[in-house]
Amino acid sequence: MTSEIRTLLLELDWNNKEKQNRAIKALSNRKDYDLKVLISPLQVELYYTNEIWWKDVAEGCAIVISNKSDGEIISLLPDLLVWLQDLNWPGATIILDRLKKILYSKIEAYVNQAITKAKEDNDEQWVEWLNLLRK
Repeated sequence: MTSEIRTLLLELDWNNKEKQNRAIKALSNRKDYDLKVLISPLQVELYYTNEIWWKDVAEGCAIVISNKSDGEIISLLPDLLVWLQDLNWPGATIILDRLKKILYSKIEAYVNQAITKAKEDNDEQWVEWLNLLRK
């Protein structure tokens, strides 16, 4: 990851809306980075090492992801479905709403895999949130 991308990720902090909006626009338009860095629940170590709490950037990350094409979003599955483990997490409802706009048949296999994982983990709440994607 380039230092420029790292800086933009850190500027997604919701405590500075001006910088956040600028970073959202820049990251939404760029294609020269791995989109998985935007899946905030999976990137805790990135934000801790930069002395920022991931929840501060989660909403911005979710907005950037929601601005991506269906194909780009599908390429992030099943990792992206981790965000739906808790709809109270910042950005989770943004991700849920964006995934609902994708033809369900295109994401069904990933959702079913995540449901299986959630059941193995006895995480009934996650199963419930994942079922919201079914149409």
